[in-house]
Amino acid sequence: MELVRKIEHTRRYEPTPEGAHGLTTLLVLRDKVNKPFLAAACQPQRHHPTRNPTVIDQHYVTLPGAMSKLFLELGIAA
Repeated sequence: MELVRKIEHTRRYEPTPEGAHGLTTLLVLRDKVNKPFLAAACQPQRHHPTRNPTVIDQHYVTLPGAMSKLFLELGIAA
C-alpha cells in the first residue's frame, strides 16, 4: 500500500486516499491503544494473577503479540 506520493517538481509529498485512511488508522491506534497500553505496562505488576480474568484482561495479555504482528504486516518497525 502506498501511503504517500511525491508531488511532481517539488520536495513535498501528499497522502494517497488509501494512505490517508491508513495513516488515520495508525494515529487512532497510537492514541487509543498504544499510549494507554504502554502507560499500564510502566505500572508495577500484580504479584498474583487474577483468578477470574475478564475478557478484557485476556485481550490485554494477547495484545502485545497481536500489535507486533500488525506492525510487521504493515511494514512498521515496532
